[in-house]
Amino acid sequence: MSILIGNNTRVLVQGITGQAGAFHAEKMLEYGTSVVGGITPGKGGQRIHGVPVFNSVKEAVASTNANATVIFVPARFAYEATLEAIDAGLSLVVIITEGIPTLDMVRVRKRIKGTSTRIIGPNCPGLITPGACKLGIMPGYIHKPGSIILSWGPVLLIYWLFSRRIRRRKPSSLLERLAGRKRKKQLLSSRLM
Repeated sequence: MSILIGNNTRVLVQGITGQAGAFHAEKMLEYGTSVVGGITPGKGGQRIHGVPVFNSVKEAVASTNANATVIFVPARFAYEATLEAIDAGLSLVVIITEGIPTLDMVRVRKRIKGTSTRIIGPNCPGLITPGACKLGIMPGYIHKPGSIILSWGPVLLIYWLFSRRIRRRKPSSLLERLAGRKRKKQLLSSRLM
């Protein structure tokens, strides 16, 4: 089952030359995700894990026809990275970065009004469609095709939930963590277990 990402998703990795971006880009490639480009201003022309690096999102979209991006940049650069992705017309922006100032995200929300861009994050593990596409930091092996889970809660609790469901032969195919550190409730009912 595919809702936001699937076999046709062409992914950019913003911050691909950084430690986290390079590591998780490699894991996404190993999973089978179509990572078509990376972005780090001033480092265009390089290749990371065989993926071409561009100086801007606009340049990368023009060259690769990408339709999604995952952001692995430091919090102080995340606002500009997100705006760049929106301005390039990407339909999906997944922000892994944590610690982004709240007012930056308020401005992002205002900026996406009237666009077709969807924002997932910030401070999230990403999205996955088992066997097809992974955008983010979650381990791919704990996800199998099955039902959908939308959840609030700590990342490790979510990973534990997926592992438990697989052991009980009730796999889940889509993970979306809806909140970061500040959360008040969990959408984890006994029916999901």
